[in-house]
Amino acid sequence: MSHYDYGYGKPAPKRSKLPYVLGTVGAVVAFAIGGTAVVRIAGSSGSPVEIVAARPAEVVRTTAPAPAVTEDPVVIIPVNEATPVRTAKTPTPTPTPKKTPTYKGLTSRAWTSIAKNPTAHAGEKIVIYGRIGQYDSRTGSERMLANASNTPYENPAVYPVIFSGDAEMLGAYKVDQMFEAKADVVGWFTFETVKGGTKTVPELRIKSMLRIY
Repeated sequence: MSHYDYGYGKPAPKRSKLPYVLGTVGAVVAFAIGGTAVVRIAGSSGSPVEIVAARPAEVVRTTAPAPAVTEDPVVIIPVNEATPVRTAKTPTPTPTPKKTPTYKGLTSRAWTSIAKNPTAHAGEKIVIYGRIGQYDSRTGSERMLANASNTPYENPAVYPVIFSGDAEMLGAYKVDQMFEAKADVVGWFTFETVKGGTKTVPELRIKSMLRIY
């Protein structure tokens, strides 16, 4: 039988290619949208292509989902402001004024007590008057012998005394001159007399002196 002969001596009808084309295009479109298209192509009767069903394509995960990242909450710690430390100022020490030594005048009785026992009155500051009796190489440049009293006038309370002090200050005086002195009581002092002997008398250390005549 010839391929043109299709039953009863009639040639076979030509099959239209349009259904195939439409079916293929529909399948491609359905697959592109995301599903698998199940189509049924027309049979020999030449029926059009019918799309039976289409379902979305399933995404197959190849790896386990990454765990959700949880961030620790940020805790804001308040910073206390530093309290300024107050340092106490060291008070500037007030300089203590130097006390001016006070030299006191004497009564005849007080002076007699000192002349008879100078050691008991050592350190006392007194105002005394004297007449120079000896000031030479035997006494030295820093000492002189004088008759001393509590007043510059004639007084029975007159006692021989060694006056010691700065050589330059004493060197301005001569024998028989009268002076007033501010002096400290020292104690006893022994010296050589003009006649070659020795004598022990009170010693007064002169701080300042003033010539009377």
